[in-house]
Amino acid sequence: MNRSALGIFSLVLFVSGVVLMTFPAGDENLGGVFIRSSVVLGAVWLVLPNARQVPRGVWVGIGVLAFVLIAAPRLVLWGAAVAIFSSATGFIIRPRRGRPPDSK
Repeated sequence: MNRSALGIFSLVLFVSGVVLMTFPAGDENLGGVFIRSSVVLGAVWLVLPNARQVPRGVWVGIGVLAFVLIAAPRLVLWGAAVAIFSSATGFIIRPRRGRPPDSK
């Protein structure tokens, strides 16, 4: 993933959200969605240089929390609880390694 493109996209979403929320035009809820999405993408942008060292369980938790923040921001506490649970599950259930491939 191109880090600079992700940063620019996050900034564009943030500016678009601020513009949509300041001018009384159409749907003000869309501006909030843009701002929340830009915050999530900005967090991914910050983690991206060290993304290979982050365990898979943490990525699952981040994804669940991001989905809850974007879809229903009022349920952020439940989303955090589900993200912690899914991260813990991701740490417990690991893929099997060291298994020899089947030869036919």
